[in-house]
Amino acid sequence: MSSLREEFQRASDELDVRVEFDFTPSIPDALDLRPVLRLPDFGAANGMLIFRTYDEIRHWRQQVVDAGYGFSVLEEARLGEPFDIEVFKEMFIEWGWAGSPVSKPAWMRL
Repeated sequence: MSSLREEFQRASDELDVRVEFDFTPSIPDALDLRPVLRLPDFGAANGMLIFRTYDEIRHWRQQVVDAGYGFSVLEEARLGEPFDIEVFKEMFIEWGWAGSPVSKPAWMRL
């Protein structure tokens, strides 16, 4: 079984997208808000924050959106579940590209 961090690092490497671990969003009064990672070029102007449980974001939803972030809650992969890059492509396409148009990966331009 791999962790969300490992899976997103692999997806980042294979799809040539940026991922930031140990990111602390700039949200007043939410100093303990700790996403697993941030995808700076997806979902919203300040990127997409990934959390493991909804409880981690529940009380900060509106502040996160108001601060220009998108967010998603994703579970860890199940034991024995293979890595599937197509799942990441679909997810990234669904969230939408929010980075510089010239940096948009070729696989998203199809």
